[in-house]
Amino acid sequence: MNNVLLLAARVLLSGMFVMSGFAKLVDPSQTAYMITGAGIPAATALAYLAGLFEVVAGLAVVVGFQTRIATLLLAAYLVTQSPGGYTQTFLLFLVLLEPWKGLGPILAIVCAYLLCLVADWPLSTVLELATNSWLSGRPVTPSFGLAIGHFVRPGLVALILWALALDSLVRVIRAHRLHRPTLGLA
Repeated sequence: MNNVLLLAARVLLSGMFVMSGFAKLVDPSQTAYMITGAGIPAATALAYLAGLFEVVAGLAVVVGFQTRIATLLLAAYLVTQSPGGYTQTFLLFLVLLEPWKGLGPILAIVCAYLLCLVADWPLSTVLELATNSWLSGRPVTPSFGLAIGHFVRPGLVALILWALALDSLVRVIRAHRLHRPTLGLA
């Protein structure tokens, strides 16, 4: 049953990447427009490259080919591409697929749970508004400003990526300690 649920989760998660990547490959104009807006040259080529990456990495996760590497690359791609809430949701999903084994995955999973905490401590208020709730019509006073979470959350996301990446490197080094891999060039 767990294997079926894991496969369903992989298909659903990867489907979003594959569809998004396919859309970039079919019509890269919107992505190229955003890349150009950031002042980065060769926007159309980068849009095609992003689309190809999303399709290939998404399919790798679905079929189970180098799943850990593919999910790490997708997580890094998400973190560098967009700081929105969906990025954190996808990252948490990818991290929580890791087994509770080894220092890197345990550290990443703990950071993922810390990212799920709702509480935050304000440092300073920049703007306070007096308005009515759109839902109930009652008066509300939302305040906007800086909070501890604005500084802690990006650090936790970076720590997740580093913990899993370093754990992957340690696993590769341990696996090839006695037998060095050759490229067949000798």
